[in-house]
Amino acid sequence: MTSRLPAYLDPRIALIFLFGLTASAVMVRPIPILGQLAGAVSATPAEMGWVLGLIGLPGLIAPFIGVVADRYGIRNVLLFAGILGALASLIPVVASGVDHLIAGRLLEGLMFSCITTTGPALIMRLASGKEQVTAMTIWATTGPIGMAFGLYAGGIAATTDWHMLFILFSCLLAALSLTAWSVLPGREATSESGMGMAAIFRALANGYKQPAVLRLSFTGLFLVGAGLAFNALYPLSAAAQGWSTPYTAKIMALGTLMTIPGSFLAGAVIARQVSSRLLMAVIAIGMGLCGIVMFGMSAGDAALLVALFLWFVGYGAALVAMLTILPKVAQADAEGQAVGTLNQMMALGKTLMPPLWMSLWLTGAGLYVTVAIILILLAMAAVYPRAKSPA
Repeated sequence: MTSRLPAYLDPRIALIFLFGLTASAVMVRPIPILGQLAGAVSATPAEMGWVLGLIGLPGLIAPFIGVVADRYGIRNVLLFAGILGALASLIPVVASGVDHLIAGRLLEGLMFSCITTTGPALIMRLASGKEQVTAMTIWATTGPIGMAFGLYAGGIAATTDWHMLFILFSCLLAALSLTAWSVLPGREATSESGMGMAAIFRALANGYKQPAVLRLSFTGLFLVGAGLAFNALYPLSAAAQGWSTPYTAKIMALGTLMTIPGSFLAGAVIARQVSSRLLMAVIAIGMGLCGIVMFGMSAGDAALLVALFLWFVGYGAALVAMLTILPKVAQADAEGQAVGTLNQMMALGKTLMPPLWMSLWLTGAGLYVTVAIILILLAMAAVYPRAKSPA
C-alpha cells in the first residue's frame, strides 16, 4: 500500500514555489548594485528610481493575464514568463543607456505579474482542503524568502562581477521554463464562450461583476496601502527617534522575515476551521495597535521593536487570509482571473499610496497618519468577503 504525497509536495506545485521565489528575487536583485548599474549607463539617481519602480506597472494588467491563463493554459503563460524573464535578465549585461534598463525592468515586471497570477491559480486547481491552505501558506512565504535571496545575491555581486548576477538568473529562469514544459500539463479545457479576444474581454468584464472577488481585491488594496505606510514612513519616524539609517535598514529587513512566521501562524489557524473573517478582524486590530505605537505615541526603542515585528507578523497573516479564501470566492475555471483582479488592485495600491502617505507625513501631524492607518486597516477587515456556502 502506497501513501500519497501531500499536494504541496506535488512537483508541479513545488515548481510554482520556485518560480515565485525567483520572481521575488528579481524584484530586488539590483538594489545592492544600483550604483554600479548607474555608472555603467551614466544614469542619474532619479532615473535609477524609475528603473526600480516601473517593475510594478505591468501588475495593472494582471486580470488580462489571468484570463489568458484560464483559457490558454497556465503552463503556456509560465513558459512565456520564464523565457521573457531569461531574456530580460540579459538586457543589463549589454545595456548602453538607462532606457535599456527601464525596458528590461518592464519586461521583468510582466514576468513577475504572470508568475504571481498563475501561481495561486495552479494551487487552487491542484490542491484542496487543508493541503490547499498549506500550499497557499507556503506560496505566501515565497515573497520575503525570495527578496532575501535576491538581496543576498546582489550583495555578493556587488563585490565581484555584477554581470554574472544577471547571467545566472537568466540561466535559472531558462531552467525553470524547461522544467515547466516537461512537468506541467498542456492547455486545460476552456469554457464554451470561446477563446478569441472578444471572449477574453467579455470574461474580463464579467470578472468585475463578481462582488466577492471585488471585495477581496479591495482587501488587498487596503493591506498594501497599510504596508506601504510603514515602508515609506517608518524610516522617517526612526530617524526622528535617533536611529541610524543602517540600523533601521537591518531592523526592517529582519522585520520583513517576520512575515514568514505570521503566514504559517495564520495557515495553522485557518486549517483548524477558524473563521477567516474573524482572523482578519483580529489582524486589523493588532496591526492598528502597532501603528499607534509606531506613529502615534512617543515609545521607547523596545516598544518600537516589538510593534515593528508584530506589524510584519500581522501582514504575513493577512496575506495568507486573503490567499486561502480565494478558492472560495473564485468562479470555477476562472481562478486566474480572480487572482489577477486581486493582483491588479494591489499593484494599484503600490502606485497610488506612497504619494498619499508622504503628503500626510509632510503635514507634520503624526496623528493624521495614525488615524489614516487605523481607518484603512478597519476598511480592510470590513470589506473582506464571506466564503460562498457549499452547494
